[in-house]
Amino acid sequence: MANWQQRGFTLIELLVVIAIIGILSGIVLASLAIARVKAQEAAAIAQIRQIKTAITILETHTGKSVRGCPVGASAGTGNEISLASAQVGLLTAPSVDVSPINGCQWLAQDIANWRGPYIQAPVDPWGHLYWYDPDYYPRQDCATNPYPSGVFYPVISSGGVNGINGAANASGPYDCDDIFMMLDN
Repeated sequence: MANWQQRGFTLIELLVVIAIIGILSGIVLASLAIARVKAQEAAAIAQIRQIKTAITILETHTGKSVRGCPVGASAGTGNEISLASAQVGLLTAPSVDVSPINGCQWLAQDIANWRGPYIQAPVDPWGHLYWYDPDYYPRQDCATNPYPSGVFYPVISSGGVNGINGAANASGPYDCDDIFMMLDN
């Protein structure tokens, strides 16, 4: 009888290799998750730029901005509105406002010049609506805030990864993952 010696891997060697593969795959998956979030943030910024352009075209056609506000005028406080609302004027022709809100009102002659729709459904990469906020206080609830205290800006905003959009809630929270772009006023 011949004595055959078979060489193979021991159980411990196999477990070590499996553990190393597991650790490496965990690192790769974590890196992919971070890259996915950064790609979504970049997509949101690109979409907000397109919405800003659409607002400019709306202003050119109708002489009015979002919600029927005069171009360049602040819409005041409490006028946060989803960009999916008909009264914004980006998706569908707004209807004539019978009562102005802080000087913002769609009139029949404004609507007659409407040439939209100017954008498609305003949904961010996380499936939430974009909002227009005329008195947005960026990063007010963040530990570090590069913006002057108490200064408000008209913006288009997304709630970011967590979907909490301070504009949608009218009183915040304006958290640190919001993605926004200021409109020129």
